[in-house]
Amino acid sequence: MTEQLYLDDDSVTAFDATVERALSDPPRVVLDRTHFYPTGGGQPHDTGALRATDGDRVWRVVDVEKRDTVYHALGTVED
Repeated sequence: MTEQLYLDDDSVTAFDATVERALSDPPRVVLDRTHFYPTGGGQPHDTGALRATDGDRVWRVVDVEKRDTVYHALGTVED
């Protein structure tokens, strides 16, 4: 289950996390920890980007949804 870091500090704009699961339909990932706030209670979800450790690949986070864990929906890959 994703550690929900956004509950403790909503001002963080960069953090380290590990991809625990990658799903393809629709493209989304589950991180071990996140500062991305999911949609809920009238509050819109956060957006941003995920960057690979090598720094060469970036994916847009276009939706964040909490169900059994927190899912980060991915947009197009940026080079």
